[in-house]
Order: sequence, then structure tokens, then C-alpha cells
Amino acid sequence: MPGFEVPGESPRPAFETAVERCIGFHLERMATEENELLPAARRCSSEADRAEPDAAYRPGAEEQSVMRRWRRAPCAVRRWRCRQPIDSGRMTTLKALILAAGRGERLRPLTDHAPKPLLQVRGRPLIEWHLEALARAGVRDVVINTAWLEEQFPAALGDGSRWGQRLHYSTEGRDHGGALETAGGIAKAVPLLGDLFWVVSGDVFLPGFAFEADAARRFERSARDAHLWMVRNAPHHPGGDFHVDPQGLLRDTGPGERLTWASVGLFRSAMFEGIPPGTRLPLRPLLDKAINQGRLGGELWPGEWTDVGTAERLASLNLPV
Repeated sequence: MPGFEVPGESPRPAFETAVERCIGFHLERMATEENELLPAARRCSSEADRAEPDAAYRPGAEEQSVMRRWRRAPCAVRRWRCRQPIDSGRMTTLKALILAAGRGERLRPLTDHAPKPLLQVRGRPLIEWHLEALARAGVRDVVINTAWLEEQFPAALGDGSRWGQRLHYSTEGRDHGGALETAGGIAKAVPLLGDLFWVVSGDVFLPGFAFEADAARRFERSARDAHLWMVRNAPHHPGGDFHVDPQGLLRDTGPGERLTWASVGLFRSAMFEGIPPGTRLPLRPLLDKAINQGRLGGELWPGEWTDVGTAERLASLNLPV
């Protein structure tokens, strides 16, 4: 709006405090509800106007003028607040994709009657560990790609409301007759995910991973196509996948320890442009292309991690502690 001014640091401390408080409450709480942003901003401007100033502060004519213009400019409120860093560390507008379409051949006969991510680990379905961690991180929209026994996922998980989330299902089995592999599954789900999103495999157990908003913001500011978290090699995969160089880029060869991808990372949708929906495509060729372009980042994840790929590994997780 012409003439609109964003309040400065001084001499308007009471005004700024009231505005920041009410905008932060409404807009961060509904960050993923685009159709509610403007009504929230309008509520915010009226609440700020009713806020009591500090005892030592009384707004003068200039401050009152800014308040009036603020009330009349909900769009400007939205633009200003959405440019500010989120202080809570809990809310983020990023969405996430949980990869859950695989057959789980090595876990048969357990997976003859249940998808691998719905198998129990320490008293709850494996996929719920991811949903709870994403909910704690403020991720409110989660896409789950499905194929094998895919009707069991909505029956077991519902709409996500028990975690304060909205679950969306990308049904590869119904739409394409089977799983599309990792890159093909991500490409199909991209319209539900946006430009930048988390990806985690539904068959890994990493209970301490926090899906940190700060990590997402660092990735967003970078020029990289993806950022992968790596773990030290398990006995069943001693050769690892990639090296991490001193600049935090992943390399296929290099000095130092070779690490295994933990099957969790941040991705840009541009990495999957040009892949028609329904294409069966593994992820490795796209990762190799990003490596060659110097656009694949990574870092070591030191926490607990298990690839739940066999009945023996599943049983080891369920041993009494």
C-alpha cells in the first residue's frame, strides 16, 4: 500500500511488541493455511490496536498514524511478517514426503499382510515415529506415497489429526499398478509438496532426528538441489554411498570415510522436473547428476539409525531394553 511504513526499532517498542506478538500467534499458527492468512492479518491489526502500551510509553501523532495505516494494510502485514525469521523454532511451512510404497520382500512373510512402514517398532507402527517427529518440528502437511497394500495406510493413520497434521496419500498402486521407485514416487508427489520439502523413507528408524527448521532455512538459502543426512556404514552395507567433502558437498570418490545415506533429506522440486507422472525411476541417477554439478550437500547424522530391511533387524529393535 502506498505510504505504508514498517515500524522501526525505536521509538515504538510497545507498538512493535504488540504487533509482533499477535502476528506471530496468528500467522505462524496457520502458516500452511494460505486462505486464512489475510483474515489472520486483519485480526492481528485490530488486536495490536487494542494492546495496552507500556507505562512509560505513549504513542504520539506519528505513531498513531502508523497504527492507522497498519490497520488498513493487512496485505502489508502479511508481506512484512513472512519475511521475518520464525523465532519459535517449531513452526515451518515445509511439507514432507514419507516413502512407503515398497513391497518389503526381505521382510516376508511379515509384509505379506502389512506394509513395512506399518510394522510395529517399540510398541507403535514404524511410520508413526516419523509422523511424531515431523509434528514436533511443526510440519503440518505430510504426503505418504503408497503402493503395496496401500488401503491399509488411511485405515491405520486416518487423516493425521491425532498428530495435528494433514495426511495426503499419493497412490501409486491405484494409479499406476505398482511402486514407481524413489525418484518416480517423488516426482508423482511433487504437486502435493511445493518447491522445497523433506523426504524420509518409511522403513528406517531414526528416533532422534528432529527435522530442524534451521536446517531447512540453511538449505533454502543454498544453491543445492538436495541435502542428505549420512550415517556410518552398517555391517550389511560396508561400502557406503558417498563421501562428504570439506565444503559439505557429497562426492562419489574422495579421501576420508565413505558414508551411507540415512534415507532422509531435503529436496527441491526442480530436481524432478521433466519426469512424467507414472515414470518408474530410481533416485541414484539424479543424485549422481547433482554430484557432478556440485549441487548435492550432506552431513553426518550421529544418532541412532537402523535400516529395517530384514526380520532380524526388526526383531533387534523390539528386544527388551
